[in-house]
Amino acid sequence: MERSTKAFIFLIFATPLWALVAFGIEKLESMYGKISPEILIFVYPTLIVALVSTLFLWKLRISLLEFAVMASIVPLIVVIALSVVTMIEDLRSSSYHSDDSGFFIFFLFYLFPVVSFLLGAIMYYTITRLKGDA
Repeated sequence: MERSTKAFIFLIFATPLWALVAFGIEKLESMYGKISPEILIFVYPTLIVALVSTLFLWKLRISLLEFAVMASIVPLIVVIALSVVTMIEDLRSSSYHSDDSGFFIFFLFYLFPVVSFLLGAIMYYTITRLKGDA
């Protein structure tokens, strides 16, 4: 399988990872008490996904520019799919929701994962420059 296809598949499956980790941390927080400061609920998933991205880049050795472009475009596929599913579910249910689910989908499945992927690319670039591989 070609590198671009592997990167595409990785990004498709790693995009929901940020939200899953955030929901897991929130569940642990509800079971065992508050995390202090609360900003760490956003920092931990970002660092975990960035580390996974760095390890993926280290293994695959794909071009950083290509990965950065794909990292900003591929999560849009996930966001659009989830937005369509959410919109269909909202149309089927007659109950009123006070929260804006589109807003949460955008941040949980696009903005935060993209930042994590790009942070992983920066970490990979820094490590390769320090080692002298690139």
